[in-house]
Amino acid sequence: MLGKARHSSRAAGLHHSPNWVGPKLGEHTDEVLASVGIGADELKRMRSFGII
Repeated sequence: MLGKARHSSRAAGLHHSPNWVGPKLGEHTDEVLASVGIGADELKRMRSFGII
């Protein structure tokens, strides 16, 4: 071991608590599908069929 390393309980730029594990299920669905060209009408249709 070369020496002691200092560390913070918060990583630089971390805006969430250390217990945050990621986005909620479906939180970014609209944004992701829109990024591949799926429009609002198709999203609504997919929801009506329970696809998303």
